[in-house]
Amino acid sequence: MKLPKKSQEKDITILEQSKEAPEITGSLFYSESDQAWSMIRFKKEILQKFPQLKEKRGSFCYKIAIYSSNENLKKAISSMKNDESVPLLLFLCRKVTEENESA
Repeated sequence: MKLPKKSQEKDITILEQSKEAPEITGSLFYSESDQAWSMIRFKKEILQKFPQLKEKRGSFCYKIAIYSSNENLKKAISSMKNDESVPLLLFLCRKVTEENESA
């Protein structure tokens, strides 16, 4: 999948980050209106990498690409080598607690 460049899609601009690669663990929050664990709140480390997200009057969105195999992901990554996009891996995880261990 090739991400749009600024000239191809006028209303979306890809955010840039610094070169460090932090690993951040955060929580999903339950959205009553969606009746699902669908809310993600960014930690300060992400906001430090993308200070544009602090703009109160800004309008932001996200794009997610889900690949059916690691091979398809590798192909997508290799096609992004000269792209301006920032690769971001998101893993959805279940927290192991005593409550859900016994279930």
